[in-house]
Amino acid sequence: MSLVNDALQAALEEYDRPDLETDVTRRIRRALFELHGVALFPQDLTVSSLVATTTSPQTLSVPADMRFFNRIIAWDGTEEMAAEFQESSVINPVDYFNFSIPRYFLRRGSSIIVGYKDIAPSHLSIEYYKFPSFDAETLATDSWIVATDYTILQNKLCAIVAKLAGKNDDIRGWEASVLSALDAISGA
Repeated sequence: MSLVNDALQAALEEYDRPDLETDVTRRIRRALFELHGVALFPQDLTVSSLVATTTSPQTLSVPADMRFFNRIIAWDGTEEMAAEFQESSVINPVDYFNFSIPRYFLRRGSSIIVGYKDIAPSHLSIEYYKFPSFDAETLATDSWIVATDYTILQNKLCAIVAKLAGKNDDIRGWEASVLSALDAISGA
């Protein structure tokens, strides 16, 4: 059995409500997203696949699992270049003194436009905080929070079961235990 299924069964047993299994199962993905969305955990930081550069400006697709953008990385072969990109609202931006900004990026919906004039990277990538994956059929996830301590998810699911069962007085206690456990993990 998976850790997610163990957490689900324990939450249902806490309130003796096996009839809520379908409703709670539908809410697991959202619960995982909420757990990871509490903070910018370094364990969620990842880099997108490398995109070969052709000309500037270059358009990069936003990864589907991106929760929060961190930065653009320029690569020279397999080595990361020490180049910082400035966020802009236009292509070919200028500063206050009308000087051209050499490295910039614009976020536009499902793409990020990256421009560079003073470097010649071979590849570009996006560093971002990702959402965990979740398979609703097998209840499989790559969540490091569940792998570290599945009782955090169990307590989150207990709060959901309490809400569905009409035990509103219990919700705050379950949520507080989730936040304190996440705080302990992030402080470690």
